[in-house]
Amino acid sequence: MATISKDSTGQNWLPDLCNPLALLRLMLLAVLITLVFILLKQGTAGFSVENLGVMFLYAVWIVFISAAGLCFMRRFFGEVSVIVSTGMSMLWLFFVATLCALAGYQALLYFLLEPQISLFSLWAETALATVILGALVLRFLFVHHQLQMQQQRLMQAQFDTLQARIRPHFLFNSLNSIATLVGIDPQRAEDALLNLSDILRATLGEHNAVTLQHELDVCQKYLDIEALRMGDRLQINMDIDSSLHGLKLPPLSLQPLIENAVLHGLQKRPEGGCLRVKIDRDNSGLVRILIENPLPENFDGQSSGARSALINIGTRLESFFPGKLNFQFGPADGMYRVVILIEDALPIENDYV
Repeated sequence: MATISKDSTGQNWLPDLCNPLALLRLMLLAVLITLVFILLKQGTAGFSVENLGVMFLYAVWIVFISAAGLCFMRRFFGEVSVIVSTGMSMLWLFFVATLCALAGYQALLYFLLEPQISLFSLWAETALATVILGALVLRFLFVHHQLQMQQQRLMQAQFDTLQARIRPHFLFNSLNSIATLVGIDPQRAEDALLNLSDILRATLGEHNAVTLQHELDVCQKYLDIEALRMGDRLQINMDIDSSLHGLKLPPLSLQPLIENAVLHGLQKRPEGGCLRVKIDRDNSGLVRILIENPLPENFDGQSSGARSALINIGTRLESFFPGKLNFQFGPADGMYRVVILIEDALPIENDYV
């Protein structure tokens, strides 16, 4: 895999200019800039379709050669700073402007015999426009990259916080329940310890994505541990479309939601209740994840910590499914519901990515 240009933080800032869509955007930008340049220089009175076509062709070749060179050069920028890679990019743009100016002047000599512009003027205008506009575009790309990295760092910080937030009372209660079982039912105690170990491993994992099946396994292990304390007060109704087991999700997407339902809903009810989890897909391909639990008496809203966790998970899912997610939560008809709608969700073959 080719290594591409990195900034001082070790992240790539120069985009893939070999991508057809990125190249098309640059071509359209060149056409727009050329049109503005001609109107500013000649005005509407001196405007002609012939001059516009020649300038378009000239600008498109400059953009194409510049993008091709940067696409090739970026693989060698992996170990240099952003200043060095930017300097090399600017030198390449200056070289392209000089080359195209020479080629353009030779074309004028061939077709017009006596061009009305000197080689120096053509070169100066081409070099000045290419370097200035190229610098503006590179600056835009760098700032855009920095904003993306800032958002990713924020998402990563939120995810790290979520991974690190194993509730002490849950851990201590689990260990106390397991300790009680050691003398009564050693096999159940061993199973509970293994479940707790798997939960801890999931919270400390470094996977970028897991399957729905893996996430549900973590949820089930958590519920098995909670069942040691709550007994018959904890009832579970799982309705999962088996065709969605390979659905790709960010890790710890569902377990905190189920933990909230148990901690802030069922646990606060003397009689407990039923936790319902339903995941299916409709005919249009829309995936629907429903998690609901009965509300405790005198419910006046969730704690700020629980609400922050819900918002955090919603933000992570939105970054994982950009533009394809609808995340809803709140009380309704005596139940607290969390509904996640995902458009065009794709499965993965492996358990981890």
